[in-house]
Amino acid sequence: MDAATLRSVPLFSSLDEYLALSTKALLIWLADQQGIQDEVVEAVFRAYFTEGRDISRAAVLFDVMAEAGLDRNRAEAVLNSDEGLAAIFCLRPANVRSQ
Repeated sequence: MDAATLRSVPLFSSLDEYLALSTKALLIWLADQQGIQDEVVEAVFRAYFTEGRDISRAAVLFDVMAEAGLDRNRAEAVLNSDEGLAAIFCLRPANVRSQ
């Protein structure tokens, strides 16, 4: 598949799918700030793939991340503010062009 074809493939099928991924990215950014990114990512994968938990539900996702050591109150506060949003957009690789 060439680059032009890849650029034409939609990354998300819906706004809900995009927001769900953005939420997870923001929480993983927060986990990195707390030095527990690996633990949180592992917990999310284990919860979804091994335990069959529905991590698309915010309460379940917060439970999983809290079980891995992420401060739940802090995570909820970050999600309800603009604090981490700018950091997520700044993480975009330099070789990715905006369209």
